[in-house]
Amino acid sequence: MTLPTAINAGSIAAGFGVAVGTGALFIFGEVPRVRNDILRQLPFFDTYFDRTIAPEDNPF
Repeated sequence: MTLPTAINAGSIAAGFGVAVGTGALFIFGEVPRVRNDILRQLPFFDTYFDRTIAPEDNPF
């Protein structure tokens, strides 16, 4: 395997890895542990993934 072939294969593998990782985060985004520990730590996603119940909707 030559260096240009390795660079090409590495960039393709990195692209697939980023796509799979991003998809997995958004698929598992409804799991509370993933949502609170990972996704709410990102700067612009903290309000998007905030699932607090409004006080007027709380039955207790």
